Amino acid sequence: MSSIERRDKEKNELRTKILEAAKEVLFEKGFDNLTMRAIAERIDYSPTTIYLYFRNKTDLTENLLEYAFEQLVNTIGSIDQSMYAKNPVGLLKEGLITYIRYGVDHPHFYRMMTTSIIEISNNSLTLKEGSMNEKAFAFLESGVQNCVDAGAIEVKDSRSIASMLWAAIHGLTMILIDIPQFPLGDKDAFVKAYTDMLVDKL
Repeated sequence: MSSIERRDKEKNELRTKILEAAKEVLFEKGFDNLTMRAIAERIDYSPTTIYLYFRNKTDLTENLLEYAFEQLVNTIGSIDQSMYAKNPVGLLKEGLITYIRYGVDHPHFYRMMTTSIIEISNNSLTLKEGSMNEKAFAFLESGVQNCVDAGAIEVKDSRSIASMLWAAIHGLTMILIDIPQFPLGDKDAFVKAYTDMLVDKL
């Protein structure tokens, strides 16, 4: 490995370390307390070091948002698709369930990903080509299209259906996060029944 490659590797590792620290601060203290100083203290660096990687809190938040979607994409991508080789409907349902679980397991991250409360530019919340949030939505859209191609469901516009499914699972995810005492009974069983209903009604 050349000195340039080693330096780039070290920079990427520190950048990831900063984002992981930012995620921890976000989880533990919330967005209002997500500051450069709090992140720096978490990893034993000076705030000046953080500013070498991110211009300000807005820049950090935009990158953290992309990082959050990257983790969601990786989580959904870890589903063993070979188990659903001849069952695209089952794969779509499993993708929906995995999405909901991710949101519930990472509530602060999820709120940041799906609300406009955070003061970032509007462009950061659009599905820009190649962005991680676009890739996350593409999983859902392609899941619907695979079901159509297999003749399992009949819809004219896979993208619109994907948007409707997202709206539905987002609503349940927020209920599970914000109203944990909501009378759903066995939550895992409810989530499965809910996603079954959503897809089976298509």
